[in-house]
Amino acid sequence: MQTSVKRIFSEPLIQFLILGVLLFLLTSYIRQHRDTQCREIIVDNERIRMMVMNYKTQTGDLPNKQQLDAMIDNYIREEISYREARKMGLDKDDEIIRRRLSQKFYFLQTDLTEAAQPSDNDLKQFYTQHLNYFKQRRLLVSPIFISAQTTAQIIERSKKQLLFYNN
Repeated sequence: MQTSVKRIFSEPLIQFLILGVLLFLLTSYIRQHRDTQCREIIVDNERIRMMVMNYKTQTGDLPNKQQLDAMIDNYIREEISYREARKMGLDKDDEIIRRRLSQKFYFLQTDLTEAAQPSDNDLKQFYTQHLNYFKQRRLLVSPIFISAQTTAQIIERSKKQLLFYNN
């Protein structure tokens, strides 16, 4: 019996079939795992922290519970729409998307290059070279208050002058 089993497994056709079944099972598992990940939308603490920071940058305040829930719902809706649009191939051969990605890449590239910090001597030299600019750019602001009664008087006076010039 052992020799017959050994003889069966030593056949190239049987080895090929076993290898094919193992590859099929492996690719099925990988595809199923990838599909499960593609269907999940994960809103973790880091994503929420980014939403809160963006909101604070735009408004100056932290969002309340209802606003945060609305932001999370909006993110989920946007992510679903984005994934469906990609499945439909809407991102292919689109000039606007191409330009936007190119701009984003350029901005990321320029953000990575760190600007050199000027020394104190460089700052003093710049200030002395541009001293006229700093002296000339002063602005004087004087508040002028006009009451509603004054505005009405101005309008009435303007009407009288128009009538006088027209006659």
